[in-house]
Amino acid sequence: MQYLRECYESVAGWKLEPRPGLVRTEPALPERQQVLVKSDADAVFLIYFPQGTSAHQATWLKVGRQGAAYAAIWFDPRTGEKRALSELLVSEKGELKLPDRNDARDWMLIVQPDDERSGKQPRHLQTA
Repeated sequence: MQYLRECYESVAGWKLEPRPGLVRTEPALPERQQVLVKSDADAVFLIYFPQGTSAHQATWLKVGRQGAAYAAIWFDPRTGEKRALSELLVSEKGELKLPDRNDARDWMLIVQPDDERSGKQPRHLQTA
């Protein structure tokens, strides 16, 4: 529980509100395996992937802004480890395609609008 508390404190979790309509999966998941999301408007999104959900479950987050770039950090609730994604997520048709997880254990993903000073290029602008 200590690690979850640290995660919530790092994103001002007391400001987050449940937003079940912001996430969609294909195929749809049973209720006990549904991906959950809380957000503080568009400032931060905290997405929870429950244990047992496929690591490759296709999941999208509705952000509403076409072409906007977002930085994301994986949070391991078992160890407290945080791992930033090396690429930005860029919205297409107002949604972000969320990355696959390492495994089918529970994970949290913190998603925030990109700080333009980060120097990272959005995925669709990167060259091979």
